[in-house]
Amino acid sequence: MSAVDKAQRRPIIRSALDKMLPPSQRWWDPEDDLVDCQEVIQVQGRVGMTPRARLQWALDFARRDLATLTTFDWENLRREIMAFDIFLIPYDQAATARPAQRLEESVRVPATFPLQPVPLPNREKLQRSHDDFQQYISPLIQKKEVKIPLGGSTVYVLPTPVHGRTFFHVQNRGPLGLTTLAHLLGAFAPLVRACAEQQCGRWFVAGRLNQHYCSPRCQSRATSRVHRQRERKNQIRGRRKT
Repeated sequence: MSAVDKAQRRPIIRSALDKMLPPSQRWWDPEDDLVDCQEVIQVQGRVGMTPRARLQWALDFARRDLATLTTFDWENLRREIMAFDIFLIPYDQAATARPAQRLEESVRVPATFPLQPVPLPNREKLQRSHDDFQQYISPLIQKKEVKIPLGGSTVYVLPTPVHGRTFFHVQNRGPLGLTTLAHLLGAFAPLVRACAEQQCGRWFVAGRLNQHYCSPRCQSRATSRVHRQRERKNQIRGRRKT
């Protein structure tokens, strides 16, 4: 289906649902655009097919400069944040193979996703989610406890495990994307950090506890800098001796 066909279908979907459901039963706000759920299912691959990849998407989203986005980027991001929010991976399963397998199955079998139209957030809601993600990830990067309010309950995420746990729960879903983010942070809290390369600083999910750089390129750049500094010091010492 072309982009034009999709755009033409949206008012029809909205009008039909407005007639079918009273305001008290609607899962969307009046200002939301309703799109076919397939538009959200199709971007799951960009958001991530494993818990670690989905958390990395959230870290990159939090660091993204929304002021630089094109109209096309905004439309993609509206669908990606809904794909991130819809599929919740419980924190106690996030480190196992089970949720990753289920996620792949859910993409192959769209019926496992909600089949009703999906409301896309407007720019104001997306900006609010972006600010929320930054607010709750930033303390964890600094090795501080994170407290995430979700409706009538709260999630506590600890930078280091206590009695083997980094996540202490709560019940209700909260603002857009925060419940999923809380569960993923709870599973990977000790591995969430900022790249130690001074010219990078990207937030990333480490593959091991002693990984301090987001990529081999950053690690090589930092190592080269240290090597050059050491050579420079040795040259200065040599000149002083002569």
